[in-house]
Amino acid sequence: MGPHSRWPQEGSRDLCQGLCCGNLLFPFSVQSGAQVVICDKDGEWVSLSPHPQPLLPHTQKSWPPALSSLRPRSPGPQPLLPQTQESRPPAPPPSDPGVQAPSPCLPAESRGRALEQELAGTVFLLCDVTREEDVRALISETIRRFGRLDCVVNNAGYHPPPQWPEETSAQGFRQLLELNLLGTYTLTKLALPHLRKSKGNIINISSLVGAIGQVQAVPYVATKGAVTAMTKALALDESQYGVRVNCISPGNIWTPLWEELAASTPDPTATVLQGTLAQPLGHMGQPADVGAAAVFLASEANFCTGIELLVTGGAELGFGRKAIPGTPVEPPIIPS
Repeated sequence: MGPHSRWPQEGSRDLCQGLCCGNLLFPFSVQSGAQVVICDKDGEWVSLSPHPQPLLPHTQKSWPPALSSLRPRSPGPQPLLPQTQESRPPAPPPSDPGVQAPSPCLPAESRGRALEQELAGTVFLLCDVTREEDVRALISETIRRFGRLDCVVNNAGYHPPPQWPEETSAQGFRQLLELNLLGTYTLTKLALPHLRKSKGNIINISSLVGAIGQVQAVPYVATKGAVTAMTKALALDESQYGVRVNCISPGNIWTPLWEELAASTPDPTATVLQGTLAQPLGHMGQPADVGAAAVFLASEANFCTGIELLVTGGAELGFGRKAIPGTPVEPPIIPS
């Protein structure tokens, strides 16, 4: 829940600001006992934990956030290996100020290639989830190399800069829907035949603001709310095949994006403090927190489907200042 009107308060977005990028697909065996690698934003090892290791992640977009594996996202470091590069919607015409396309994750490919060499069994593939042919190729390559698919992590996404409703455009909204919602839909739909065979699972990265709202973020909030709703509907449909479908909704996750946004404000220190105090726990989350949640849903949460796992530090709890600065204030009226 970051400072009023300034940020993408979320993990998926934040999480998507790091090294790994985008959606993750990986075949793995829960019995494999392989290690899960958690890295920082520069790809340095932070910890290794005994969780099933995804053999092959495929992804795209901004770095994988939690769940992926390399410092994710975002979206955050995660479990195993994520890799790809940011998927960008078609560049908007310069004449339309309401359309703002995401910036490319330039270091993603080189870091992904390096990770491929460092982690045995890792395969890096670039995939733009807004292009169905890319997604088909991604899944085909996964099956060709590993023979099966057990888990899909839909993490590709983007959070535009803050905009009041009148500053947005239908074109910009459509582009955001293509990436944040239809990208998740397309990869999920094409992966389902394989997930049904393996009785696998899907993890969608949504956002806390999809449930509670966010100032100056109507299109983004709408796309994330839709991701959460789609998760629940899909969980019902796929239960007959033994496929679990869940989502993670991060809150304030300290990532390069948060740091960058804070630096753009008049008082970065005050901005960071405001974001920090939004959590009852008194601190922001780390990408690894989202990654750990994803690992849990992918490998141990066998009786969980259709859930929205909040990784927020309790930011949604209690009362707080909600009125936008400048809103007319009216004193309470006591009935006579």
